Amino acid sequence: MNQSPAQAEHPYHHRPNPAESAGTISAPMLNPQPDDTFPPIDSLLFAADVFFRFCHNQPYSLFHEATFRQRLVAGELPSHLMWALLAAARRYSSLPNLQLNDSDDAQVYARKAWECMKLPWSGGVSDEEVVPILQSIILIVNVEHPSGLCASAYMKLGFAIRLVLHSKLHLEPEGTLDPTFREERKRTFWSIYLQDKLISLSRERFSILRDEECRIQLPCSEVAFREGRYEQTPTLEQFTGDCLDQESADSCCPLALIAVMASTLSRVSYYVLQENRYSQLGLPWSSTSPYASISSTLLQLEIYFGMNEDPKKALRERCYIDESIDQHLAGPFIYSKALFHLSHCLLHHPFLIQQRLQKLKQRAPPIFINTAWQTCRMHAQRLIELKDTKHHNVLVLTSLYGYCTMVAGTIHVLSMNDDNQSIREQGQEYYNSALDFLNDLSCYWKHAALMATRLERFRQQCENRRTDMNPCADKSGHSPGDVKALWQSVDYALLSAPTRPGSPTHGQAPGGIDLFTPQSKLFDFADFDTFAEGLGIFSNLPVLENKNLFPDLEISAENDDSLESVSAK
Repeated sequence: MNQSPAQAEHPYHHRPNPAESAGTISAPMLNPQPDDTFPPIDSLLFAADVFFRFCHNQPYSLFHEATFRQRLVAGELPSHLMWALLAAARRYSSLPNLQLNDSDDAQVYARKAWECMKLPWSGGVSDEEVVPILQSIILIVNVEHPSGLCASAYMKLGFAIRLVLHSKLHLEPEGTLDPTFREERKRTFWSIYLQDKLISLSRERFSILRDEECRIQLPCSEVAFREGRYEQTPTLEQFTGDCLDQESADSCCPLALIAVMASTLSRVSYYVLQENRYSQLGLPWSSTSPYASISSTLLQLEIYFGMNEDPKKALRERCYIDESIDQHLAGPFIYSKALFHLSHCLLHHPFLIQQRLQKLKQRAPPIFINTAWQTCRMHAQRLIELKDTKHHNVLVLTSLYGYCTMVAGTIHVLSMNDDNQSIREQGQEYYNSALDFLNDLSCYWKHAALMATRLERFRQQCENRRTDMNPCADKSGHSPGDVKALWQSVDYALLSAPTRPGSPTHGQAPGGIDLFTPQSKLFDFADFDTFAEGLGIFSNLPVLENKNLFPDLEISAENDDSLESVSAK
C-alpha cells in the first residue's frame, strides 16, 4: 500500500515494537544535529535513561519511552525538546561528555530550550507540532519555578495553556490518531493541567483551566501505554460530582488519580487562599458551604482510593507487578496521597478558617475549630510520614514535596504551642522530621533549601511569641507580623521566591548564591544498581552544610515580625 506524504512524515507512523527493550537502542545518530555545540548522542541517551528512571510519571508523563528513544537516536526530536530533556535529567545526575562551553546546570539547559523554541504565535499548527512544544514548556517550568523564577515560569505556563485551548487539546481527539500519539497528547494535556493547579497554590495566581471544560479522557493504564494500545478511561467529570461510582474508581490508574486529586486541591486552594479575601461563601460549618462540599469530596476519595490506608499496604495492593514494586505506578500513587493530605491541611488550617471568620465578623464554635485543628494535624503527620516510603524504594523527590513538607512543618510548629503536652511533643518530633526532609530535598531543588531556612525561622518566631501563636486562638491574638508569616507559610509562590516577597528578581535568582550542595556531595543517581538492589538509597542523603544561604532575606524591619525578618540564632 502506498503511503501518502502526510503518513510518511508522521513522527509516530512507524512505531517501534513496544516489547523491544528500551535499553537496546545504542546505534549512532542517523541525522546528527547541525549545531556542533550540542551534546553527543551518548550523553543524550544517558539523559534519557535518567529521565525515564526518575522523571517519568514523577508526576508528569510526557513520552512513550520506546518511541521517544527511537526518535532520539534517529535525530527526529526538536532541539528544544532535547535541551529540556537534559534540564530534567540534570536534576538527578551529572551528565557525561557534554562538551559544552556553558556551565553544567539545569537552568542553563532550560534557558537553551526556551531560546531555540519557535513559538506558534499565529496558531494554525498541527497537534504533532504543538505537543513537543508543550512537553518542553512543562519541563522548563518544572525547572524554573523551584529555582525561584516563579514569574518566568508563570508566564511560560500561561502561553502553554492558551496554546492548549487554541489547539483544543482539552477535548477528545479524533479516533483515527495513532494510539501512542493519542495517549501522549492526552498525557501532555493532563501534565499542563497539573502544573496549572500547582502554580496557583498562591493568593495572587489563579488557575486558568476549568474542570468542566476538560472533556478529554484521563490517562490510560501504564501497561496499555507501554503496549501502544487504546484503552477507554473515565473523564474528570465522573469524579467531580456528588456521587462517585465504583466502576470509574476501578478504571482510574495512579497517574489518572493525580489529576483527580489536583482538581480537588484546586477547589481547596481557591476557597482558602483566593476567595478568602472576600469570604462571600458563608460560614464554613454551613451545610451548603464549599467547606462542607469539599470535605464530602475528600471523604469519597478516601473511601474509593484508600487514601488513609497504610502506604505500605496500599502500595502492595495497587503498585506491585510480578511481586515487585513498579516505580511508574508507585510514584504517582504516593504523589496522589500527598495531594490528598495537602488538601486536608489547607482546608482545615485554623489560621485560614479564622481569616474567613474575621471578614465575616463571626466567631467559630470551639468544637468546630478544635475538630478542624485535630484533622489538620493528623493529615500534616501523614504528609511527613510519606517520606518513609523511600525505604520501600519509592521516589519521593519531586519538587512539590518541598511545599507539602513546608505546609506540614509549619502546622507542626504551631502544634508545639498547643495546650496539650503530648501534642507539643509530637509537634517537635514531626517538625524535626520535616526539616530533615527539606534538607534532603535541598540537594535537588533550590526552593526546598529556601523553605528549610524559612521553616527554622517560623519555628523561632513562634517560640518567641508562644502565647500569641495558639493555633485555635482567634485572629485578635495575632500581630500583623504573625498574620503575614502565616500567610507566607501556605503560599507556594512566596515560599519559592528567593528574595523577600515584593522585591523584584529581574527574572533570575540572586547572583552568587549557589543553593545546591557542592557537586562532590550531591547524591548522583548514575549508579542505578543500588536502586535496583533495593538498598534504601534515600536514607542517607547529604544535608546542606551552610544553613545561611539567603543573605537577601536577612532584612530587619522595626515593626515587621514576618518570616523574612526573624534572624536565625
